[in-house]
Amino acid sequence: MMSEDSDPRYSFDSAFIAPANDPRLARATARAQKRLPEFIDLLRERPAGVRFMVKAAFRRTDGRAGLKYMWVRVEAMEDNGVFVGTLDSDPKGATSEVAGDPLRIPAAEVQDWLYDRGGKKHVGGFSTPVLEQIERERRASS
Repeated sequence: MMSEDSDPRYSFDSAFIAPANDPRLARATARAQKRLPEFIDLLRERPAGVRFMVKAAFRRTDGRAGLKYMWVRVEAMEDNGVFVGTLDSDPKGATSEVAGDPLRIPAAEVQDWLYDRGGKKHVGGFSTPVLEQIERERRASS
């Protein structure tokens, strides 16, 4: 696999727009949720050089339909199953959040997750190909 440094699919500055009820995205989210314990186990170990990210859906505040899917850099997980971190994506004005905002994301609301070891190998990112396809379809129909 390529690192996010060389693979545009893993640019954490990107934030995708998608309909909330897309079945392809639902399948990707189900896969991410099924494998979430793998992510949590490694997060609890906190190995050096590993970056942890979760993707969450945010309601748009710019008057357009759909949700904005953005990456949150995870710093910790609370005992109640809530990830604590900062928004890593740039919503470009589509939501009330801005890059760097502190956020709390309940595990049940995680749409996707990703971790990498120093940018050399990543695991996760189940929704990325789906969101790219949705974005291509959106642009083609505009």
